[in-house]
Amino acid sequence: MYCDIKARLFQGGRREGDDERAGRRKKGGNYMDETLRKQAAAIFQRLGLAEDEAITLFYKRTVAAGKLPFAAAGERKKDIRKKKRMNERFAEWDAR
Repeated sequence: MYCDIKARLFQGGRREGDDERAGRRKKGGNYMDETLRKQAAAIFQRLGLAEDEAITLFYKRTVAAGKLPFAAAGERKKDIRKKKRMNERFAEWDAR
């Protein structure tokens, strides 16, 4: 801690990475893009939810599903491959 304070004093009160976090808001230990947060907050407001309620809802749905409550990129690729294999099999059956 002392070293961090001392280093910040010599760097003009700035820490390494401060430039990267410009325009971001610290939320739960992570930095969130402020533009993204505002866009999401507008959607939540339109739906009648506060930000913390929306986040809680996301967590509850994640726990209930045991995975993300929407298809992640990896799952979509898996589904695409599965559909492609099915279509190939149907094409083989039709060719017989």
